[in-house]
Amino acid sequence: MDRKTAVAWIFQALELKRGEKLFLPCGTKAETSKLLTLFRKELVILNEISSDSIDQLKVKPTFKDSKFWVILSKELSNGDIAFKKSKDGEVTKVLLNS
Repeated sequence: MDRKTAVAWIFQALELKRGEKLFLPCGTKAETSKLLTLFRKELVILNEISSDSIDQLKVKPTFKDSKFWVILSKELSNGDIAFKKSKDGEVTKVLLNS
C-alpha cells in the first residue's frame, strides 16, 4: 500500500462513529507490520497539520479468523473521562482537570 492509499483510508476512518472499526486485510505478519508503520507515520504527519479528529484514531494489528489485519478505529472516549470501580463494585466517574 502506498501513502496516498493509506491517507485515503485514514480519511475514511475519520467518518466512522465512535467505537466503529475498519479492518484492513494483510497477507502476512510482515505486511501487517509494514502497514502498521505506514499508518502510524501518516497519523503523526496529519496530526501535526490538523489535530481536530486525528488524535481520536487508533491503529493496531490483530490476527483473527486465521488472517492478519490492521484495524483503524475511532476511540470511544476523548481521554478526559474514566470510570473507577471500588472493591465493593461501586462505579464512579472520574474527570481530568484540564
